[in-house]
Amino acid sequence: MMIKHNFQILFILRLIGVISLITGILCVLVVGIGNILPTTMIVAETRLPEVDTYLVLFDVHRNLSIYFSLPVQNAGEIIPSPNKRRFITITYDIDEIRSFVAWDIFTGYMIYLEDIFSECNIIAPNWSPDNRYITFSCESEQQGIFMEKVYMLDFETSELSLLSSSEGLYIAYARWSPDLRHIILETSNNKLTIVKIDSLEEQIITPNDEKQNFLSWIDNGASILIYDSKAIKKYTFATNSWSVLLDDFSFQKSPVLSPNGEWIAIISNWSAYIFHIPTYELVMLSSLEYEINLVEDIFWSPDNQWLLIRCDGDYSPNSNIYYLVKLDTSVVTVLGEYIQLFPTWVFDIQLWSSNSEWISYNIYSANKRYIVKQNELTGLYEPYHIINGDIQQAEWSPNNDGLAFIYQGAIRQLAYWTPSNEIRLLNHPTETVIKFGFVK
Repeated sequence: MMIKHNFQILFILRLIGVISLITGILCVLVVGIGNILPTTMIVAETRLPEVDTYLVLFDVHRNLSIYFSLPVQNAGEIIPSPNKRRFITITYDIDEIRSFVAWDIFTGYMIYLEDIFSECNIIAPNWSPDNRYITFSCESEQQGIFMEKVYMLDFETSELSLLSSSEGLYIAYARWSPDLRHIILETSNNKLTIVKIDSLEEQIITPNDEKQNFLSWIDNGASILIYDSKAIKKYTFATNSWSVLLDDFSFQKSPVLSPNGEWIAIISNWSAYIFHIPTYELVMLSSLEYEINLVEDIFWSPDNQWLLIRCDGDYSPNSNIYYLVKLDTSVVTVLGEYIQLFPTWVFDIQLWSSNSEWISYNIYSANKRYIVKQNELTGLYEPYHIINGDIQQAEWSPNNDGLAFIYQGAIRQLAYWTPSNEIRLLNHPTETVIKFGFVK
């Protein structure tokens, strides 16, 4: 196994409060070169010894690293946009009131929320799917009554809009539609409210006598799926109507929609099912050889053709069994036991590469990362390589040419594996990598 260090070119820009013109020029050059000769870029949250947290942009194939100081001192959580080009940095004042700074590391442009809005404590800021808008909740108390308001900030114009206001309730989630025309708000009493972005009109769509949980957007934002204690339903905005897809069925966890929006994976009574939305077909996932029970989680492959099912094992610590199941149930096989998964920067789980060709996973206490590859002829997954070491957060590159991961040694280092079984360490050996993500 070949291991290389990526320190040929190292820019350390120790700036506090603002991103300098030099940084902007470097980023423009990197982006310009990247547009001509596409490359793979990773942004990471890192710490140097006795120094504040930095963001670092790694150009994986050109051995280039650019360091950015955060726009505020003593920053809190850092929240990336989906394309990992823009970031929210949580701030605190002397009274521990939360606000944030939003900034674009490629242009240096930033917004200090407290300059335009300082009314209350900021909760759960997050980016829209197109990386432009930020939704956040604002908690306050008015005449002894708890109030929570939801706002939307346009990062590009600094325009601030009030989306919703609720008395005595928390806003649990804000879910953007794929066409960015609506937001669904899910309150702590399991009611769903839809907000139209163009008019800012809001409408509670959950019937008064029901409690509902958001499942997913479908039909490119024309409809949503919800589930309650016994059914999966579809709400269509154009007709303001509900239809029942699956009734008299219990759900242990939130059902999972397939990437193409045709199937729903369901865990019910410790068993795994898939439900086909167009035909209403319900299929239990099992085989003559394997009895798949004590199901805890289900994951879809990006190409919609496979499911990975996690089942409890023999009740010993960390015991589990992961089954790989083909959508048509023609193949059911064991991927592994005692598998350990680490969340990404945005707290999802990534197992597959985006083309579904590769899978990677850890084994508890084994200090190994297993990589399997899909056989081009049979379509089945086969062992390909084992990376030794304590491997934590791992993600496949957007173009599927390698796997980035955090190697936990004396410090947490960022490494990059390629199918030629070369591993390169990307960051300086004195700095600790906290989280990372691929720039898209």
